[in-house]
Amino acid sequence: MSKLLFFVFYTLLFSLSTYANAYSASPYVKTLPNKIILVGNDVRINVPKPSLWHNESYLGIGYVNINKFLYQRSVTDLVIADEYVIFKNLPVGVNSILIKTAVIEHGEDDPYSQDVGATYPTHHVFNIEVKRLTRPQITLKSNLNVSIEPLKNAIIKFSASDAGNDLKTLKIKKGNKVVRTCTSRFSRCRFSFKGTAFGQYKFTAVAEDSFGIKSTSSPTATVNVVEKNTAPTVTLASNKTLVNAGGNVTFTLRATDNDTQSYNQIKSFKFCVGSSCRPVSNYNTSCLTTGRNLSCSISRNVSKNTVFKAIATDAGGAVESSTAVNINDTPTVAVSVSNSSPFIDEPFAINANANDSQGLRTYQICEYPAGSVPTAPTQCSGANLIKTCDVGASNCGINITKSSASSYKYYVFAEGLHGLKAHASVDVNILAPFGVRVVQLPTTITLNEPVNLKVHVGALTSAAKPLSSLKLLVNGKEQSISVSPVLPQNLPPSNTQHKEFSFSWIPKVAGGVSVQAIATDSSGKSRTSAPVTSHVSLPVPSTPSIQVGPQSNGQFTVKIEQVAYAQTYLVYENDNFIGEYSNQNYNVAISKGTKDHNKEFTYCAAAKNTVNGRVQTSARGTGNKCKTIKINNLLDSPEQPVFTTHNLQQSGPYRLSWQKNNDNLTAYYKLERWQGTPADPQTATKELLYSLSGLYKDINTLELGNFTYQISACNSQDSCTLGQQITINHIPAYIQQARLNPNCGINCMQITGVGFNNKKMRLDVRLRNTAEVFNYSLSSAQLSYIDEYNLQFKAPPRVIEGLNNGGLYLELSNGVSDAEKGSIIVDNTGANAGFDMISHAPVVSSTGSIYLGSGNDIYGLNASGQERWKVTTGGPVVAMPLLTTKNGRDNIVVGSFDHKVYSLNHDGVEQWVTQTRGPIKAAAQIDQHKNIYVGSMDKALYSLDQNTGAVQWQYILTSGITQQPVVSANNKIYVTTEDQQLHIIDRESVSLNALKWDDIDSSLIKNLLNNEPDGWQPSQQSQNIIQITKLFYALLQRAPTKAELTFLLTPSN
Repeated sequence: MSKLLFFVFYTLLFSLSTYANAYSASPYVKTLPNKIILVGNDVRINVPKPSLWHNESYLGIGYVNINKFLYQRSVTDLVIADEYVIFKNLPVGVNSILIKTAVIEHGEDDPYSQDVGATYPTHHVFNIEVKRLTRPQITLKSNLNVSIEPLKNAIIKFSASDAGNDLKTLKIKKGNKVVRTCTSRFSRCRFSFKGTAFGQYKFTAVAEDSFGIKSTSSPTATVNVVEKNTAPTVTLASNKTLVNAGGNVTFTLRATDNDTQSYNQIKSFKFCVGSSCRPVSNYNTSCLTTGRNLSCSISRNVSKNTVFKAIATDAGGAVESSTAVNINDTPTVAVSVSNSSPFIDEPFAINANANDSQGLRTYQICEYPAGSVPTAPTQCSGANLIKTCDVGASNCGINITKSSASSYKYYVFAEGLHGLKAHASVDVNILAPFGVRVVQLPTTITLNEPVNLKVHVGALTSAAKPLSSLKLLVNGKEQSISVSPVLPQNLPPSNTQHKEFSFSWIPKVAGGVSVQAIATDSSGKSRTSAPVTSHVSLPVPSTPSIQVGPQSNGQFTVKIEQVAYAQTYLVYENDNFIGEYSNQNYNVAISKGTKDHNKEFTYCAAAKNTVNGRVQTSARGTGNKCKTIKINNLLDSPEQPVFTTHNLQQSGPYRLSWQKNNDNLTAYYKLERWQGTPADPQTATKELLYSLSGLYKDINTLELGNFTYQISACNSQDSCTLGQQITINHIPAYIQQARLNPNCGINCMQITGVGFNNKKMRLDVRLRNTAEVFNYSLSSAQLSYIDEYNLQFKAPPRVIEGLNNGGLYLELSNGVSDAEKGSIIVDNTGANAGFDMISHAPVVSSTGSIYLGSGNDIYGLNASGQERWKVTTGGPVVAMPLLTTKNGRDNIVVGSFDHKVYSLNHDGVEQWVTQTRGPIKAAAQIDQHKNIYVGSMDKALYSLDQNTGAVQWQYILTSGITQQPVVSANNKIYVTTEDQQLHIIDRESVSLNALKWDDIDSSLIKNLLNNEPDGWQPSQQSQNIIQITKLFYALLQRAPTKAELTFLLTPSN
């Protein structure tokens, strides 16, 4: 039934298709991928459905066209379904396939309306190629077997072919592992292999075509990674290279191969005796013949000279080492003598010859008394051995001279390296020559008188050569002589005969003499006679004179005037012996150090000779025979010493210190003191306080008033450089105020004033109503030092009771002796405040008077602080007055802010007033020449005349002067300015920076100016003329004339 329906369906479909082909539009042609199959294989082709319209339905595959043959239904070799076709048994070759799909169309709007008919809108076109079955073939293009070293490359090349031309891959495999895959260029597929480890590596290939058919066999490429062969090393050593015939020799053979692979290692190891080579195991069964490290010991008896070899062979060839063993021979020995009958002291030569082909171990020349030579070859030693010869040389000789007559046998001994010995000997007879003899010499010889001598001379050598020279030596020195008979003369040949000669000689040397004769023959042979002694008398020398050469820095020469017959000279310095000098060294260098400067030294001398052990000395020089010299070796003077900074007012023990000189000249310092100022050293009594190398002096005793200290630096010759001078004002204690101060504790009284110190203070407290007195010092618990202006007194209850009942009378003293005590009365209402000295700068005279500035006034106070007088200035007075005292009368010089300097006497009477250009803050100073120095804030240092106040010169500095100048004894002035710069001014060379009018002695300007009304000198307002005159003076080193000043000061039009 089903077959019938199928037939009806396809019949209808064919009718529709015919109809559609007649009436439908052009179909859509779609190309499907081509297929390739092998013969006998089926292939299924899937056919996609076409796109349909809404009024279309898909009917399936309408028909199949194979190679233009139409199929509309399945047949034996073709299965047609709705969406695929299975092709079977297609012929070999390319088969063209056309597949059409069928679609039926309904009415326009009614899908259930009558069908219009089937159409074939889509045609599928493609090819199916049927191929016969072919299998790929593999060919090896590289060597079948190759060897490489590690890390080298081997190229493996395979090719593949396929009759079907459808190769897909070609793979190269190392063992079972694919190491290279080629997808093209199958005729040259290659792989580069690098060998990293020793071994054999095999490579094959497999090819596969597009149908999965693989090659079934492959040639094999073999790569061997092999070690590079290195040659082995071979050594052959023997314990002997020379033996006696038949002696045994042990050979040590070693072969080493550094290769690690057995195929590169030693394959054979042979030992050769001469030309016969056999494996080492033939000689010693324990020896190996193959491997890496081979060692073997073989013993052989050797009876002839033979070369032995060790040969090791590996894959690269043979390597050998050889050694020779030689047979020892008995040495050959010969000996001869140059003269078998020499004279005493005549040299003769023993000549030996020894040989051994194997070398010598011992080679000697020996000496034996005649008749005592060994009969067999015997090695000698000790006194018999006279020379050990060089075993490397055949010939050996020695020159011998004998000093006595005797007979000897000289014996040569030789021993080879292997103990074989030989010897030979020769006889020598030593004869005593007659020689040279002095036979006549007087026992007493007079200096400078001729002496006749007799000399006997025999043959000097066994050859009896003629005598050519005859000399006379006296004390080893050749003398001038005459000889008779005249030389040359033949000598008798026998050693028992002689010839007589006469000498005439004049002695020139006094004392003991030793006389010898020297005879020399024509061959140059000399002989010296035994010494003969005598004595030459010598007179006592005279006294020598002394001269002294020029002196330089303590060095000079003492010259001894030579005298006859003196051998040496004795030199004395200030009667002290200093040395003995030969008559060839009569200039004596003397050096005196700086410590001997200005000392005198007298030099004298005596002459001396020695005759036959008897010393003869002249009288020591005196008077004009001597010379005196004064040593001049002056050290440089030390640098000028300076004080360190000090408080210029002291009230108790204090330390005065100075800076260390680093000049390598200063040996010690001197500290001097006098009462007063630097202007008083000539009238005051100087006191030496210190003369040591230290840098300070503690001042424990203080007297009232000014005391000036001067420091000096001295060298080791006591040459001193005067240094700075500093004036310390010793002030008494002065109480300005005393009051109870609760801030320092209960019943604590604060005492304020000046003249306080932390070393020596004493407070006396008297109760006014009972007159009880209590004493306290700084060592007590009640009195304490706070600072230089304040003390604290912790009053006991009894003192407080007295304070509240009538009050207290306080007296205060310090370390200044003979000073009036400071005092004040205190009661429960307080105390009357004294003069304010703390805010000012008082100076205290040795008379006890006090001078200070306060406000615009200058005050003179008595010792109790009561005003004696007051002088008012035009400005504040802040500088401490400069105090000078003469005959108990004080004079002060003090500057004011009104630009003026005031000089006031003991009673406050003005002596003079000098105008400067600026306010004055610093205290004035006075030097040893009584020049007063005032520093002003106008940047100038003024030098004033002490008596008149006249300006002698002024020195312009960099800034105003705020500190008192410091003076020194060597005219140096030390000035510190407001900018803290220290200026050192040399008063003697100040003229180029400051004009000192009184120094212009020979110029016209002084006369011109002194002739002006009132003896005019340039005032401080005359700065133009001062500056012009200073410049003129600096340039021309003279002052200008009045006409020159007028010209220079007249303005130009």
